[in-house]
Amino acid sequence: MAKKTENFHNICKNIIFNFVSEYAKEKQSVKNNAERTDDLANKYANKLKRDFDETDGKSHRYAEIIFFPIVLMSCYEYFEKYFDEKMLNTNDESSILLLKYKNALHSLRTISCIMQSNDFHSCLILFRAIYENLVIIKFLLKNSDCIGDFDEYSMIKLSKLYNIDGKKLSIMKTVKINSDTDKETYRITNLDIENELKKYYNWAKKKIRKDRGDINFHDIDNAVFENEKGIKEMMEKKYALISDLIHANTSILVHPDKEEDLFRVLIDCFYQMGFALMVDVFIMLFKYIYKGQFSSEVDTFNHLFFILFPDIYGK
Repeated sequence: MAKKTENFHNICKNIIFNFVSEYAKEKQSVKNNAERTDDLANKYANKLKRDFDETDGKSHRYAEIIFFPIVLMSCYEYFEKYFDEKMLNTNDESSILLLKYKNALHSLRTISCIMQSNDFHSCLILFRAIYENLVIIKFLLKNSDCIGDFDEYSMIKLSKLYNIDGKKLSIMKTVKINSDTDKETYRITNLDIENELKKYYNWAKKKIRKDRGDINFHDIDNAVFENEKGIKEMMEKKYALISDLIHANTSILVHPDKEEDLFRVLIDCFYQMGFALMVDVFIMLFKYIYKGQFSSEVDTFNHLFFILFPDIYGK
């Protein structure tokens, strides 16, 4: 039983790590069947809920918003702990997707903290960043030949940040030219990359064709949810509203009288899109990054998520 003074994140990690180990042993057992596996997953799911209630759950409002990211972060940290060497050795393009997802998890944890002070305006702004991160990750997972361009454009943005601070960061790579000797090379610099990509989302131009104008986030969004129109329509109006909050274009929305309205929009964002997208991208990400090497762990987590978050799966 958890002590009330303990932090649930540390407790959760221990439970998750033990669950994966016991689940693997159970799956290898000659006595294993679907019922035994379900019983094991339910036992650990109930333990997570019980220990959360005894620690963070009783001292914070909006318990599920807090519980959800801690569980996902603990699962992510399982991969970091046990497969650290492979994660560190993952090529740069794949590492970017991992880091973007971890950033989304941290932002979700931050939202759960900010909600305690009823600052739903700031929470919605953060949710927009999480949503965009997850949509971009999902797009790149489906279109891996765009990851390189996305990586290059990210480095250009980083070099501009360094330049603001008075430092110089030169982004340059060497590329081989096909030739008889295969020795000729040329260098691509910041300016070359910037001229090639031009605008913020043109790193997706290999997959998204537009007759007029530059690629924008809505084009990425449409490509990701092209076969899930219901999800796209559900988020479209909310995304536009949250964008107004970011750009300070509608001051009435930050009026104290609108606090309840903003809270309702935030909760809708979580339950209609946020939670499901976080889980979906987690499963896709780790199946993609390691080309199936960790599929058993991913399936283990998926079983646990199914029990912990049934609404996400439409149970």
